[in-house]
Amino acid sequence: MNLFSTLETHFTNLDNCPLIESKIFESEQQKERYESYIMFAFRKFRSLSYHLSNVNDLWRKEADSLLEEIVDLPEMEGASSVRSTMKVNKDSFDFTYELSAFLGALKSCLDLLSETTSFYMKGISVNFSISTLLKQVDKKKGNILAFVELHSNWIRTVRDYRHPLLHRLVLNARSGYEIHRFNDKTSRVLYPVLIPETTPAFVPDTRQTRMMNDDLPNLSYSEQTITRINDGIEEVSDFQINVEPSQGYVRIEDFMKKHEAKCEKFFIELIETLDKLDFSFDTCT
Repeated sequence: MNLFSTLETHFTNLDNCPLIESKIFESEQQKERYESYIMFAFRKFRSLSYHLSNVNDLWRKEADSLLEEIVDLPEMEGASSVRSTMKVNKDSFDFTYELSAFLGALKSCLDLLSETTSFYMKGISVNFSISTLLKQVDKKKGNILAFVELHSNWIRTVRDYRHPLLHRLVLNARSGYEIHRFNDKTSRVLYPVLIPETTPAFVPDTRQTRMMNDDLPNLSYSEQTITRINDGIEEVSDFQINVEPSQGYVRIEDFMKKHEAKCEKFFIELIETLDKLDFSFDTCT
């Protein structure tokens, strides 16, 4: 079941929920607030695809720039085998800005969903904070808290990645390309925009580090060469340079896709957990 149909079912059940003592609502105003928090969370979730789309657009612009680049590599007269490379890389903070907004919206989605769960738990106030809800996992037991515990590692990963990025540092994302020529063959390589897989560490941003920041050390290279025999001589008929993230790094778009999917899964399964409670209070002991 997708998120749209999950919410549709939940809201239908909400409309049919009576205002009686055994249920969590005492008034239509409480129902209104409850539904609004879920919809606010849904709007935040929907913005994740917006920021991911922006990152993909930025990357396509980089690709277009590479395709438009005129290859003007040096000639080496008299050489039987010519190999030359041109490299271009630059700061690309636009990618980082989108990532920061993505993580901010994701954390806000989780905070709003945590406030929704507080309707079901007497005596527990989460104050719009998924971190507060996580703390309850170690103190009490219940259906909602058991569900949160199942996702606790992912929640902490999001929280711990987002916090320094929004409050303590700015990732210096880099983009660019290489153009390799082997005799009359050319291979164009677009750098992936890479970020740390886990909580980013502090990296200095000074005049000296910016002046020295010419390399992309987080890339792993591989090469494929196709050869043929011409008049008894082996010649290169084609070759290709490939780049991939080094260990501990990931393409920014893959990072965002992964956490968007995990957020949707969390959202759906949480609503399904609430449906099982049928708008009755969860037993927290």
